[in-house]
Amino acid sequence: MRLVNAWVGHDGKPVATSKGPRFQVRWVLSPGAGRLPVERKRSDFRTKAAAKAFVERLEKAEYGVDGWRIDADGQPTDEPVGETSVFGALEVYAASRWNAVWQTASRSKVRMRLVELVARTLESKSDREALLVALEEQRPDRRRPAPRTSVEWAARYLRDYGLRPAPAELADEMASARRWIEARSILLSALSIQHVAELRDHFTRAELAPSSARTYWAGTLMPFLTWLVDTEQIGRGVVKALPKQRRDVESERPDPRRIPEPAQVELVAVLFAEHHGAKWATFVRLATWCALRISEALDLRATSFIEQRGRLYLRVATQQRRVTGLDSDDGATLVRSGTKSTRDRRARVREVPLPTWLEHEVRDLLGDKLGVDGALLFTGPRGAAAPAEAVRRWWREAVDEVLVPVAPNLAGVTPHAMRHAGMTYWFAQGVDHKRIQLWGGWASLKVMLDTYRGVLDSLEEIDLTGIDGCWPGSQSDDVLHQSVCGDATIVDLDAWRRSRSAG
Repeated sequence: MRLVNAWVGHDGKPVATSKGPRFQVRWVLSPGAGRLPVERKRSDFRTKAAAKAFVERLEKAEYGVDGWRIDADGQPTDEPVGETSVFGALEVYAASRWNAVWQTASRSKVRMRLVELVARTLESKSDREALLVALEEQRPDRRRPAPRTSVEWAARYLRDYGLRPAPAELADEMASARRWIEARSILLSALSIQHVAELRDHFTRAELAPSSARTYWAGTLMPFLTWLVDTEQIGRGVVKALPKQRRDVESERPDPRRIPEPAQVELVAVLFAEHHGAKWATFVRLATWCALRISEALDLRATSFIEQRGRLYLRVATQQRRVTGLDSDDGATLVRSGTKSTRDRRARVREVPLPTWLEHEVRDLLGDKLGVDGALLFTGPRGAAAPAEAVRRWWREAVDEVLVPVAPNLAGVTPHAMRHAGMTYWFAQGVDHKRIQLWGGWASLKVMLDTYRGVLDSLEEIDLTGIDGCWPGSQSDDVLHQSVCGDATIVDLDAWRRSRSAG
């Protein structure tokens, strides 16, 4: 926190309060790191001299004169600064930003990365390893054992409450767990460039999604380190002197050898139908041929389909995510939000044309509900929203059963392979790249082509038998053009030339 300005408010005149007339002091603080300034005020000064003395203390705190400083709450204090641990600083940081910065849909991811940061900043290597093992055992989405040891209680505390207060009935156990962590967390004064570099190397190393790993580091953990610098709890050099991290572009690109071919996708769809119902075969086909993320496919409804220009389109505008009750403002664990987008950009609503054969299947499935019913289309046995974790498990089981025996290279592919497959089929069909960008929801044509560069170079290696009927050949060019431009923006070139010659 840095002081921007401080003054006695109301032109130096007293204001009416419940305790009588009092003088008020207002001051503006800059949180730094590009965040907006915040204003503080106090209205409990009996005399104008006391108010001016408080302003003087604020100005001393700005420059660190006479031992004064501005604390994490933006108040001037001359109390000596004790040795703060990384865990203690994380608690203050999370409490100040929980409702102000992090959206409900992102809190689970933010909290778990901060929790892992706690585990990896314990002083002892044996404590770090034990806490990481206990964190895995205490996952709330499985039958977890009751905590017995101190490290297991610490893991339960981090898993269930993260960096937030525990309920009163568990106050003793959780307070003990918190003290166990605090006593073993390294001090901020021990946080060196080498230590931060090691943390970054760990958090940005991921075999399956290196791009996402770097995003989590830049969007979740770096702001914490920046906050430590801005509040002068660590030196600027600890962060600024980090060696530049090179981008591994090749590892971000889909591997063309791990993209299922149309016939292989159909094997999975048929198995989904056998085990979970006919509509789940449609789920697999829609997710593939419309290049959907699993969170987008699970949020589809009959109202997601629209008819225009004699064709059925899928309108992709939202996705569903599950969060824990701890990370929700209202206790709801299912959050509906806009589709994924790059930072500071609003996700574009996509309208994706369905292949004719899939259009008939959707019409048969929905009947008179098409475009009318707003209920979720893909639900569990009891009519509730199908959990993404269950669908991912079904996918893994289907891959192991029907794909791995015939295509060992597909072992371990995730449901996101359906999106990669759909994009690949569009490229192979010869669809204009700008249209693919709009259908796939990419903010940048350059980034999309850079991501799929390896796939484009290897299309000849993929058996694409059966995708030629994706669109009727006689109508494909006209339909594809209209799907992007719309009737209102199509330019009649002949009419335009005649108007130019007439002028």
